[in-house]
Amino acid sequence: MIIPSGLLSLGTSPISRGQKRYVGPGGRMLFIKPIPVLGGLILGGGASYTYWAGEHRGGVAPRGRVRGNTDEFPCQSAIPAGSTQGTLTTGTASGCEIVPGTNTPIRHVVSAGLFGTLIPASGWQINLSFTAIWNKSDGFGESCVDTLSGLVCLGDNSPNNHWGQITSFAFSFGYDVTSYMTLTLGYSTLAFHPDISGGRENMLFNELSQVNLALQFRVDGMVVALDNLLHADDEEGEGGEEASNEALRRAAF
Repeated sequence: MIIPSGLLSLGTSPISRGQKRYVGPGGRMLFIKPIPVLGGLILGGGASYTYWAGEHRGGVAPRGRVRGNTDEFPCQSAIPAGSTQGTLTTGTASGCEIVPGTNTPIRHVVSAGLFGTLIPASGWQINLSFTAIWNKSDGFGESCVDTLSGLVCLGDNSPNNHWGQITSFAFSFGYDVTSYMTLTLGYSTLAFHPDISGGRENMLFNELSQVNLALQFRVDGMVVALDNLLHADDEEGEGGEEASNEALRRAAF
């Protein structure tokens, strides 16, 4: 089976609101292949793309000279004692400000994944999935400041060209307690590439790995079970009425 679909995401999360992301149109393609093995095997995969529309928040800009400062260059470059790194300090001015930069918002999101579900026996299921998500953010702008040596500007020097990757691995066992309720014991791992140290995390085990026990309720199964229960009561009522009418007929004749 090939299932295409459209996507529309709204930027309601704190992260999206902080990055001024408003709406994300996109699309998804899903492939599913049932295979008659044991109680059943379902293999599948899919890919999706989302573009986030919103405000550009990347980069910084010079704030300009401090008001009231008559110096030609309100900032000067200096190396503090005991340090090998230059810092921007002020001379007679009360402050020399630069508009601080912010993390650039994610604009493009591409995901691809594979999954499989094996039903070895009635009521049992084994699930395995792996998903990779690539995020592409805007480029940073330029940051400039006046120094004694002239205007100094720092451009975009991101080492990974603003591409980030997240991977998700999940494995679980499930048992249908009823027709509408499944008990699942699962293991999952989320990994960021690059991580906080700039390297690649282990995709199968890291500090974000977790084991969980879940009880899932299926609304469609609950509706079917309730419908069967109501019809069973109706059938019992009809059977009782027929038995009563038959007894009256026998008594009359």
